[in-house]
Amino acid sequence: MAKIADLYADIRGDTSNLKKALDSAKGDLKSFGGEAQSTGATSMDALVSIASAAAQVTAAIVVAKKVFEFSAEGAQIASLGQASYKLADSYGASMKDIVRSVKDSSFNTITEYEAMKSANLAMTMGISANADEIGTLLQVAMMRARAFGLTTEEAFNRITVGIGRRSTKVLDDLGF
Repeated sequence: MAKIADLYADIRGDTSNLKKALDSAKGDLKSFGGEAQSTGATSMDALVSIASAAAQVTAAIVVAKKVFEFSAEGAQIASLGQASYKLADSYGASMKDIVRSVKDSSFNTITEYEAMKSANLAMTMGISANADEIGTLLQVAMMRARAFGLTTEEAFNRITVGIGRRSTKVLDDLGF
């Protein structure tokens, strides 16, 4: 979790390139007016200068948007991680062991984020907080996912909700 928090802090703090690009675009736009008048530039030269400045502004906006999206995603992951570890602790379990079991059971095809979400669902639905049991449930979900054209996460969630709510209809839909 410390790695995610550090990465989040790095991303939020690293906006120097964005500021440089915005300052550059602003300077280009200011100098454009003076250049066009002093050099007697043609309208084509003026359009090229405008297009260049617009491209720089657009690039800066795209970079800013991606930085903010990545920052928000990092914060979401960090928040889920903290909540997951607390939830597992409240059940007397180790989220670290659960995540390892889920990832091992999935042959590392599931991310740590997905593993925590799935484990949280299993625990809150009252199914299990045992790492091995959640790992075994994930293996069953992987088989059902392949058979029914679902993602492993979708199959796991359906099985977990079906068991937790004692819904035979939901489980019937997955061939149980």
